[in-house]
Amino acid sequence: MSTDVSPSPRSADRAAQRVYDALAADVTAYRRAPATRAADALSVLVLLGSIAGVAGLVWATLQVSSWPLGVLVGLGWLAVLTLLPRRVGLEADVAVLTREEHPAVHRLVATTAGLVGVRPPEVIGVDGGLNAYVQPLGWTGRRSALVIGLPLWTYLSPDQRVALLGHELGHLRGRDTASGLLHVTSLTLLARAEYLIGDDTTTDDRISVAMEADGTVVGRLGLAIQALLALPITMLIRLHLRWTASSRQHAEYLADRRSAEVSGTHAARESLAWGDEGLLTRLGSAVRRGEEPFAYLEELPAPTEAHVARLERPGAGPAPRVDGTHPPTHLRLRLLGSYFLPPGTGRPDGDQLRAADLELRALRPTFARGLREDLVSGYYY
Repeated sequence: MSTDVSPSPRSADRAAQRVYDALAADVTAYRRAPATRAADALSVLVLLGSIAGVAGLVWATLQVSSWPLGVLVGLGWLAVLTLLPRRVGLEADVAVLTREEHPAVHRLVATTAGLVGVRPPEVIGVDGGLNAYVQPLGWTGRRSALVIGLPLWTYLSPDQRVALLGHELGHLRGRDTASGLLHVTSLTLLARAEYLIGDDTTTDDRISVAMEADGTVVGRLGLAIQALLALPITMLIRLHLRWTASSRQHAEYLADRRSAEVSGTHAARESLAWGDEGLLTRLGSAVRRGEEPFAYLEELPAPTEAHVARLERPGAGPAPRVDGTHPPTHLRLRLLGSYFLPPGTGRPDGDQLRAADLELRALRPTFARGLREDLVSGYYY
């Protein structure tokens, strides 16, 4: 069952440019994006509608007096089970770092969180990805987790590691994980409801097929009915995705600024340039030559302003970006370069960074084999 609720790359690019233009006119603004408020409101309406539907189903269950009605009510409860949101948890490959076994990492994150102005995440974890992220936990998302990709941490310089933490904790300061959970939950409900009406076929495709001359009259009529039933849900999904795309881009730009407030503009910009010059390709080639991946990453020079300058001038091909949820990297770099912020006072010192790095370094053997296998198999490409 496909219920992908991610905006299309083209939609994300348009949203990234719109939000960039708005923020470039006022780089100090931290106001909540109108698209975020709109997506929040629509998400709440969807969830309230779902709760009302369940309440109505409970009432209908209590009124069952015949087997045909019982069958309909049973089908309704099967639909509820299909639409029911799932509890959010960490991926299986994430190693949770306890405060007792990794006190230096927790102190480093707590210090950086204090500078960002947010409570530290309840859970800190490490995985073998070339990335880092924060996510909500549980049913309500009141708890949060920070997951550090050990390969990316290994590659970055100490100042860039502070910038990386500042960016991810900046998402917590902006309450982006709470909004994200709300948006994803409502979008998933809509996508599953659309799927229950028919299948993976889009409403537009159903209409096109129904209008074709071939096929039976009953088949065309069935597709037309599916299209009409799915149309309101499809339109809600499209509207939701448009607002969600703008909301995500806005959140990334503001997290970049909070990163710069902690680490300084230069470190924040350089921390975004890790994808320059095909890092994954070079790392994969090194692994195929028999080199140890973390040792290779550690020996590479960390991103510099020269990397940044190249990324600020995208070529004719697709603009580099971390993934589909992030704005193109050149727009992020340009927005950060439109103002200068010195490193924040009270930021983590060298001793804190070295102590945390020693604890994380000890975890490399745990992830080396999996990272090597992913690179050889082309998982990251």
